[in-house]
Amino acid sequence: MKAKITFLSIVMGTALAIFAFTGCDDSKPDTATIHGTITFRNVDVWKASGTGTKADVDSGEVQVTIFGDGIWADQGGGYVVPGGAPFNAQNPLILTRVASDSTYEYSLEVDPGTYSALAVGFRTNRNVSADMKTATLGVYWNMPNQVSHGITIPMSPFNYPAPVAITVAKGDDVALNFVADFGFVNMWFQ
Repeated sequence: MKAKITFLSIVMGTALAIFAFTGCDDSKPDTATIHGTITFRNVDVWKASGTGTKADVDSGEVQVTIFGDGIWADQGGGYVVPGGAPFNAQNPLILTRVASDSTYEYSLEVDPGTYSALAVGFRTNRNVSADMKTATLGVYWNMPNQVSHGITIPMSPFNYPAPVAITVAKGDDVALNFVADFGFVNMWFQ
């Protein structure tokens, strides 16, 4: 009887130790990180303060945003546009203009889950309609050397490939590089 109790104690102790060391991994953060490099084309359109252009430092800011699952999707009638605010709308990553610099690093901390778009845009502070406030300069779409603005509006010049959904788990550290085009500001804000 004593041997059975000793054997059971050893088995239970071993099982408890295995569970304690492998049952949960608290070393991973509760969030995930998405980071990378955005390479801008036509960066000369992003002007210094006081130039009075459509995309100068005084007229708005460049924001890196990420959209929740199903937000950037076909809204019906062939319109592929954001159907709501970005996940980080209250706290977007703001890029600071550096004269003639065409590459910018970004890093976003997000909750685990699926996101419908990673985008960079120029958000104007000028008096324009709410649905035209941000010119999407580029989105991540699995083609890191080609620009897509991610927008499709039927019967218009805006017919670009849709962004690619991104899924991250707790503790993920995902590198996503993409290209954006500042020249789009001149098309969007006419």
